[in-house]
Amino acid sequence: MTTADPVDAPPPFAGDVDAAPAAVGEAWPVRVLRWFSRAVTVYWPILLVALAAFGIRVWIQQDWMPECTAEEVAVRTTLDDCYAVGGDASYYRDMATNVSEGNGYTLVNLATLELVPGADHPPGYITFLAGLNTVGLWTLNQHRLALAAVGSISVALMGLLGWRLGGRYPRATGVVAASLAAIYPGYWMADTLYMSESFFIPFIVLTLLCAYRFWRGPGWLNAVWLGAAAGGAWLTRGEAALVLGFIVVGFVVFMRTVTFWRRFAMGVVACAVCVGMMTPWIAYNLSRFPEPIFIAATGPALALNSCDEVWEGDAAGFYSFGCLSRYTAETIAEDGKYTDAGIRSRATEYIRDNLTSLPGIAAIRVARIYGVYAIGDTELRNALAEGRRQDWVQAQQLMYYAMVAGGIVGLVALRRRRMPISPIVGPILAVAASVAGTFAIYRYRLAADTAIMAVCAVGITAAVGKLQRDFGRVQVEHDDPWDHPSDEAPDDTSVGARTPA
Repeated sequence: MTTADPVDAPPPFAGDVDAAPAAVGEAWPVRVLRWFSRAVTVYWPILLVALAAFGIRVWIQQDWMPECTAEEVAVRTTLDDCYAVGGDASYYRDMATNVSEGNGYTLVNLATLELVPGADHPPGYITFLAGLNTVGLWTLNQHRLALAAVGSISVALMGLLGWRLGGRYPRATGVVAASLAAIYPGYWMADTLYMSESFFIPFIVLTLLCAYRFWRGPGWLNAVWLGAAAGGAWLTRGEAALVLGFIVVGFVVFMRTVTFWRRFAMGVVACAVCVGMMTPWIAYNLSRFPEPIFIAATGPALALNSCDEVWEGDAAGFYSFGCLSRYTAETIAEDGKYTDAGIRSRATEYIRDNLTSLPGIAAIRVARIYGVYAIGDTELRNALAEGRRQDWVQAQQLMYYAMVAGGIVGLVALRRRRMPISPIVGPILAVAASVAGTFAIYRYRLAADTAIMAVCAVGITAAVGKLQRDFGRVQVEHDDPWDHPSDEAPDDTSVGARTPA
């Protein structure tokens, strides 16, 4: 191995697959086909896991939680073995229908039965559903099957991320990461229950992939890819901007392979690309609401968590629809109509009046979301409020705790290899910052779960490899074209040696 090939450099993902040199004048379809063939040849174990993940999701959707019939919805009080659209899922589905029918991002005002502008959520997931409608896939079952396919793409991307972080055992780490993603209840619940997180997860995984690609080769194009991946995530869920922010700050502060001002400029480029992708939506919103709404209406979310019921007592750190109903009634009574600004101002007034309690309630929210406070109560509230089976929520939490344990080992392994951990820590901090101002819904944690899952796969293969070395049964994957036969940190004189972030 030469000094130009540092032993800590992570193995490439599919975009780095090198085929044989293209012939002069070779048509681009031929080059794409050759690249694809090469990628399949190398990454076939991950593709098999992704295919199995699709089968798991289809089985859950069709056998374990099929769509409820109208009769079941009418006569049953609990729907633990069938699925009916409700809550946020109803918002997504109804607005997607209006978009595909040419009515824009609107909803029906139940009081006047007129279409009115809506912006409770960013447009990414809704646009995806509207696209399905446009190509003739209108039914709920067809949409859920499409989300199962999206979930399998998330599994494949997670496998590529594990491959990139794998060190000695890239193939094994990739397969472990993909397998964790295939069976993690937090993932397949999003696919099954028609939630926007299903569309959000692949963009978060792609953001982490692009972050490590940028670390491996800090350049302007890789900065653009990082910003674009985060922009796709931001168009689906608002907290994704925080994920990019924490990752970029980590790179700007700790990366030492380029000058400070150069890495600062590349960080600005990544953020500019991300903001640029959101700008059309912001401009669209500013043109259709009387009060400024930029990315999404914040009044309802703020009102749900700003009252005595959820600032003290057993429900502290969660949310209450009673809070929102009260603020809504006050807004209509005093202002003559429902407005996001009216609800937001009343919720903000409550927060100002209880400012001394804000740090404590923010800490409780974060402790709940990360499973270290009122564990059983938080699981029960997530199941009841979110319409999820309690055994599913409990299974998600059990696997989450196991992944955290493996992730600690994985973080140690990454530091030992001098690989940056800011792409892993970034989503965890972003979720904490976001939840501190909202409430402890487990699906809000999926960005952090994604990072924890990836580093858990690293921890599992690192621990198994250590046991193999201790017992003299080392089986390094020499057959793999991108094997890196040492976990040891590179000599600082090696080209590309990096300081961990």
